[in-house]
Amino acid sequence: MNVAERYAGVEISQIRKMNALAKPDTINLGIGQLPYPLAESIKNAGILAFESGEAKYTANIGDENLRKAVIKEYNEENSLNYQENNVVITNGSQGAIWNIFSVYLNFGDKVLLPNICFSAYETIIKIHGAKVIFYKLDENFQIDTADFEKKLNSNPDAKFALINSPSNPCGSVFSEEQIRKICEITNKTECFIISDEVYNKLYFGEKPLSPAKFAKNCITVNGISKRCAATGLRIGWAVAKKEIIENLVVANQYTCTCANNISQLAAIQAFSSKTETFCEEVRKKLEENANILYNALLQIPEISAVKPQGAFYCMANISRFGTSKDVSMSILENCNVLTIPGIAFGADADKYIRISFAVESELLKTALERMKGGIRKI
Repeated sequence: MNVAERYAGVEISQIRKMNALAKPDTINLGIGQLPYPLAESIKNAGILAFESGEAKYTANIGDENLRKAVIKEYNEENSLNYQENNVVITNGSQGAIWNIFSVYLNFGDKVLLPNICFSAYETIIKIHGAKVIFYKLDENFQIDTADFEKKLNSNPDAKFALINSPSNPCGSVFSEEQIRKICEITNKTECFIISDEVYNKLYFGEKPLSPAKFAKNCITVNGISKRCAATGLRIGWAVAKKEIIENLVVANQYTCTCANNISQLAAIQAFSSKTETFCEEVRKKLEENANILYNALLQIPEISAVKPQGAFYCMANISRFGTSKDVSMSILENCNVLTIPGIAFGADADKYIRISFAVESELLKTALERMKGGIRKI
């Protein structure tokens, strides 16, 4: 039986394909998750929820106490006054992205994306029959605001412009000046900003700024996966105006009914002081790893990189050795270290490989030593 036309050509992502090649002894610098155990406060809350028999439905919009916790943090960070009916709990942050595009994209609609970005964005947009308009990032993986303005002016009917800061795969954090400028540009139109902030607790300098502070129309997406080492709990959310959330709740019902209730009850603890301490410790470990990785890459003359500002990724320019897929495969074969080809994140990323430094420091050092010797054999 033939697949529906909208799924023609859609495959498992290059990220997943590469990870499937890892052997038991491969050092994996490709996976997008923290290596640390789940925060104790979240784990214990989940155990209690199971023991209390809470394996039930919640409302389609999500658990009320979790929504209150989300919105309290959101208001404090952005100086806003939203209520718990301004947030819907979803099956991970990608579930929120899917619901937004599913509800609002018509065939032929346009969405602005950064020209190097998480591959799922473009795939989901195309599945829904819409068109991607890429705006440029500069050599430091910051938004080229002039190009953004040019692309939006050339496509005044664009429905969404998506930004992701801190960025997967670039590890960049957009400056306040850029965020304000993007908001200034979009505020002259009816275009909505979608701000994917799932890495917003993982930064190494200036705290990431949300466009929600300045944008006329903004939908913010976030979750606990990256900040709490909780990828498998699949808890994300979207925050927006009430009328937007009401439509996303309908989508939530027909995609997953509701997010996992046990996970939701556990996720409430993501906003506790104990978990905040956990997040701060994780951030310090990642900053240390970012420095280890960046300094090691400096020792390989043929490779250049921009120092990561957030998330747990670094894009290393390997263009002198060949295409990103060839280089990643060679590193895997010669060094038994897994990285992700930049082509997974768009054509403009083919001169890079993405290196995740979300591993224990000693393991990262071992991987880098292997790469220093092995990459010259390519």
